[in-house]
Amino acid sequence: MTNSFMAVPVPAIPPQPPQLSLLNSAIIPKDSGDGVVFQIDAKQLALLPADLKAELNARKLSGASELWVRGFTYAPENHYPAEVRDHCDFSTVDLPALPAPLNLALTPHTTGGTLATATYSYQVTAVNANGETTALAAVTTPVTGPTGSVTLMWQQVNDTATYKVYGRVGGSIGLIATVGPFDVDQTATYTDTGSPAPGAAPPGSNTTGGVGTYTNLGINTVVPYLVVAEDWCSSFGFEERDFKGRASRLLENAKHQAIEKEFWTGALATAKGWPNRFLADANAVDLTPGGGPPSVTRGMQILQDALQQTGFGGQGMIHVQAQTAPNLLGARRVGGLLLDIFDNIVVPGVGYPGTGPGNSTPAAGTAWMFASDLAMVREESEPTVFPDSFAEALDWGQAGSPNTIRFRAMKHAAAYFDGAVQVACRVTLAT
Repeated sequence: MTNSFMAVPVPAIPPQPPQLSLLNSAIIPKDSGDGVVFQIDAKQLALLPADLKAELNARKLSGASELWVRGFTYAPENHYPAEVRDHCDFSTVDLPALPAPLNLALTPHTTGGTLATATYSYQVTAVNANGETTALAAVTTPVTGPTGSVTLMWQQVNDTATYKVYGRVGGSIGLIATVGPFDVDQTATYTDTGSPAPGAAPPGSNTTGGVGTYTNLGINTVVPYLVVAEDWCSSFGFEERDFKGRASRLLENAKHQAIEKEFWTGALATAKGWPNRFLADANAVDLTPGGGPPSVTRGMQILQDALQQTGFGGQGMIHVQAQTAPNLLGARRVGGLLLDIFDNIVVPGVGYPGTGPGNSTPAAGTAWMFASDLAMVREESEPTVFPDSFAEALDWGQAGSPNTIRFRAMKHAAAYFDGAVQVACRVTLAT
């Protein structure tokens, strides 16, 4: 009896990439514009500086890629508010001055610190982007030591203001803490335990009003990285071109998670000393209220307010984990985008591990949410696909892996944003 077999190639059905991803929500240039990430043609090569041209020629002679992967620079877009000026004398009033915090109350304790028995004095000022207020008259309280402490409470002046606390022995009051901002339903408070030692004295004038001091954002550099996907399965019944297609489809679907994860953690950038750390940057401003992580809904409101209060209040992007993006965020689908009530793009990321500024790990039951400018993504238009190993359909060798084929697909990519807005808030997850 003779058996005959006929191989019928059946192309794999390509899975759909995640629609709600950083890649699909970002600004993607239609072309490179500067030949940075894409292949450099002869005309572009002729226009490059001599040192870079020599570098690329050397790479070509050695058989290496002609792609320029040492990074590209871009000028961030500034988010300055427009000033309102008199059309005759050109005078301006930009921001109204904040008032000094009111109703400072002190509660002394015999435990909780290292304060000795004495009478202690305190003042509080408010701080905004322009400067600092003056303080009202000092409030004093006796403390019984030697393990004393003092709890201060005062009235908030602004949802986004921070506060400087000055205190200790009357006649030598100095800065001992900067706290806030506090959530609207929380009490502005600070407990002095006796540490640190007092610093500078309170200011003599209110500098929170008038025209803000605006400084252009610095030129940024981004280093493209290589996103690689490998397809490994049986070659029986398929041709080489089928596996090239499989590897390409795998890359196009898997790249979303890889690009988002690097954008979020900056793990590769940190290891290589590259500048594009972004959301992992320890300089991201933590807006978590002093009383602890608020609800997801309140955290969303805090980030929305931060975006609206930045410069012209333009559209931004709010990055969250999928577990923090239920319908209670008030977001709506518009095409392939998820928008909040202010039209900020909400990205429930497919590659976010939930870490915070500086890659800090959130406490159990909490998660981080970030707000930033609109992210931009560059990537090569076509992947490079090549076989790592290829076996004919009836090849029984392959070192114990018969009929096995491995194809690798890769492309350069880079994700970045201007950095005019980089704030975070830790929220409490619903149980």
